[in-house]
Amino acid sequence: LGAVEELRRLHPSAPVVTASHFVPRVELSPEKRYLFLPTLAKAIGSEPLRARVEALRPDVHVFGHTHFGWDATLDGVRYVQAALSYPEERRGRLGTIATGDHFPHGGGDEPAPLLVWDGAAREFAPRYRAGWSAFYDANPRRPALTHLLAPYVASRYQAEPGVGEVGWGPGVTQPAWQFGPPSTHSTERAARAEREGW
Repeated sequence: LGAVEELRRLHPSAPVVTASHFVPRVELSPEKRYLFLPTLAKAIGSEPLRARVEALRPDVHVFGHTHFGWDATLDGVRYVQAALSYPEERRGRLGTIATGDHFPHGGGDEPAPLLVWDGAAREFAPRYRAGWSAFYDANPRRPALTHLLAPYVASRYQAEPGVGEVGWGPGVTQPAWQFGPPSTHSTERAARAEREGW
């Protein structure tokens, strides 16, 4: 931390961007009831990494690992994930993968890096739209709500009569993919129609 503090002293207006593959906070992933793979929640939210990010106090922290697009500010730090994910994931849930207006980033056929800091303009890129972070802008996290599974998660399990419920949660009016970039909505609808036999 001493070197970072010295850099901040010498260049007080310089941007500080940190990066990690792993997720430094549990709030940067959907809650367990929304995950196709519920055990993913065990690999999210490293306390030592969170402490490191908090000590460094970056303007932006870029992370990966979960394959969910994300752009949210927590405790004064902007957290961004511009996931590429696997082709099968992109075909099935692009609205929760994409970060920004176009996927792949840059709008072409090949992925391009997502702009975080614009060196020419000397400013950070505006906030990007991403499905899950926008979902949590509109809906509070409810980690204690453990008797409920999202419909797409519940469809993977055999229901036990009288145990649990299927739904998005109290007050939730639309699924996370609908909060994603509008350019992903037609892909999402087509994938859902194919899966659900529309």
